[in-house]
Amino acid sequence: DYCVDNVMRLVHAVCRRGSHAVLVGPSGTGRHTCARMAAFVLGYTLVEMPYKAQGDCMTQALCDGYLQAGVENNPTLLLLPDDLLVNQPEVLGSVSDAVTL
Repeated sequence: DYCVDNVMRLVHAVCRRGSHAVLVGPSGTGRHTCARMAAFVLGYTLVEMPYKAQGDCMTQALCDGYLQAGVENNPTLLLLPDDLLVNQPEVLGSVSDAVTL
């Protein structure tokens, strides 16, 4: 029940054109599962940045997300791992720039 409620909240938050959401919480609380299920329910393309992403791998994942959302105009959910934002906070600026275009 709790999982379904959270998925539906996320679906409601991101289904509006131009919207975005950030899920916050400790490890093991189901944020990634919730995002994956919401993408499935909405029929959105899910672009996941790999754990421990660095350099070219990180850039490629961001480019894939931008390509899907911006160029191909596909509704897209970009899923970033927790450790990326902690260990490489500069990535947050790139992501922020992308969602505010």
